[in-house]
Amino acid sequence: MYILNAPTGIKEGRQLLGRMIRAARAMRGWTLDDLKEQIAQNVSYRSDSGIEPYIVSKSQLSVLERGQPVLDPLLFESIAVLELLDHPIEQRALTIAEIKAINCGLFDPKTGAWLSSEPSRVLTQSVIAS
Repeated sequence: MYILNAPTGIKEGRQLLGRMIRAARAMRGWTLDDLKEQIAQNVSYRSDSGIEPYIVSKSQLSVLERGQPVLDPLLFESIAVLELLDHPIEQRALTIAEIKAINCGLFDPKTGAWLSSEPSRVLTQSVIAS
């Protein structure tokens, strides 16, 4: 069995990102349905059958806003494409990498600083006694 060492601030990061997305959506006067529609209209992805609109469900967006684990990395990318979240210092939207880093607790969205106190992630093999 292998045990992955996850970043220590991941739960807080997910919750913070969820609150940020909810606040940005509310500031625009959008409902979850509106955000879902904006993603469908503005985000596409390449699949085996060609270019398709990226369709998310209202429940996926709700999971994201509640700070629960998101299994689909395209959801973070769609938030970046919509330029929903602003960088706190620079006059631009947050990048995909910054949004994913907030989700992991590795980027401070209030200061724009990358948090580097995290030890490198290693794979640890665990021996289970029989």
